[in-house]
Amino acid sequence: MKIPLGIQVDDHTQANFLKEILTSSWPGSIMSFNSFGSLREVSKKQRFGLVYLELKPDDELKKWISAQDDPVVGILSPRWTERDLVSYLDCGLKDYVLKPFQPQKLIEQTKTYAELTFDF
Repeated sequence: MKIPLGIQVDDHTQANFLKEILTSSWPGSIMSFNSFGSLREVSKKQRFGLVYLELKPDDELKKWISAQDDPVVGILSPRWTERDLVSYLDCGLKDYVLKPFQPQKLIEQTKTYAELTFDF
């Protein structure tokens, strides 16, 4: 069984862009969420091989990340500070990407996580 990749970004256009470029690098399905709340609810029943998550200053988000066994990669806007990022890394964030997205970096990063998840 192939484990899905989860994407949570508020912007529907960005979500579709991410799904489009990551489809070729992830062997399972890709599930897109327009809110953290909907991702959180689904994650109670569904395991993900990888989650790309739009980060915001939010203690609930940090608690959720720290409770995950699956790797979570943060999506950051350019206005984030190093201190903000370190606080998320301290609670279990595995990696991060910056907006605007660099498609090739996302593809390579996703391939690496797929290899680790599916033991290629």
